Amino acid sequence: MSEEGRLVPSPPPREDSTTSKEGGVIPPPPLPPLLQITGNGEDNQEVPFTANDEDNQEVPLAPTRIMHRSDEEYLPTIKPNSLTHQEKSNKCLVYMLSTIVILSILILVMGLTILRANSPDLKLRQIHARNLRFTTTPFASLEMDVVSEVKIDNTNLFGRFKFHNSSSSVFYGNETLGISDINGGGAIEARGNKLWNVTVLVRSNNNNTSWMNNHNNSNSNFTSDVVSKLVSMRSLTNLNGEVEIMRIIHSKTTALLNCTMGLNLSSQAFQDIKCN
Repeated sequence: MSEEGRLVPSPPPREDSTTSKEGGVIPPPPLPPLLQITGNGEDNQEVPFTANDEDNQEVPLAPTRIMHRSDEEYLPTIKPNSLTHQEKSNKCLVYMLSTIVILSILILVMGLTILRANSPDLKLRQIHARNLRFTTTPFASLEMDVVSEVKIDNTNLFGRFKFHNSSSSVFYGNETLGISDINGGGAIEARGNKLWNVTVLVRSNNNNTSWMNNHNNSNSNFTSDVVSKLVSMRSLTNLNGEVEIMRIIHSKTTALLNCTMGLNLSSQAFQDIKCN
């Protein structure tokens, strides 16, 4: 036969990778196991990824959608800060009571401290004897003018001190040697002070009948004191007045100045003066 009509044997079947010589099917090679990288940096390690690991993966759930009831859409909206009329009334009552309590405490504190009427302070600045005369025979006698300067301090913060009729006296023991009346009418403003000059005329005479009859012990002591030229005396200033605070509060008060001293007849001066 010609080359065209010649039967050409068909090429032998090509062996497929999935077909064996015996005609069987060769299974594909297994896939390499999946590797899971663990660690970080240079210490990374490849660990086979198993099915159990895949099953243990958490899958986030979709957020739950809250479905409102149809009747809730028509409910009135209530604001948490809105107060009822009763609650507002209760709060106003509490505020009023608190204000009254606070004002009462303030008034009480002011009444005990600021609005309290205090007596003025008296201080003896100086005292001396003028026109001094004394005798020891035939009986002891003493005559002089005791002139003293007293400072008056008004310690009130909001009240002025008004003078009333007052007095200043000089004593020997319990016997009054002289007294001077002081007319009122003056005033000292709050936190102010004033100097007050007082003159007491002293007259003592053992020849006096009342002295001899009523004060025998004082008589003998007085004579010995005059002879020794050191006579113990006591002066007492009694200051009466009224504290006026804001022209509303009027409080009567009295201030006392009690001093003991010794009169040196030789130097005609007072010594060892102590006041309280």
